[in-house]
Amino acid sequence: MLACGAIALYNAYLPGAKNKEKLTKKVEDVYLDIKKEPLPASRNYLILELGGSTKDGDDFICPPVKYCFK
Repeated sequence: MLACGAIALYNAYLPGAKNKEKLTKKVEDVYLDIKKEPLPASRNYLILELGGSTKDGDDFICPPVKYCFK
C-alpha cells in the first residue's frame, strides 16, 4: 500500500485491475486525481507512507518518504 495521509494512492489488495491505470501515472497525478483540489504552488513534495505484507504474511511499515516532484 502506498498512502499520503488518509489518501490511499495504491492498494495491491483491491480486486481486479483497479490499480493498473495508476501504475502508468506520476505519484503526484494520482494524488491530485483522488484529492480533487490542487496543492499550493509552493508545495513540491508529498509525504508518503509505504506498507504491506511479505510472502510469509508478515506485515511491514516503512518510515515515511518525502517524495519531491518539481
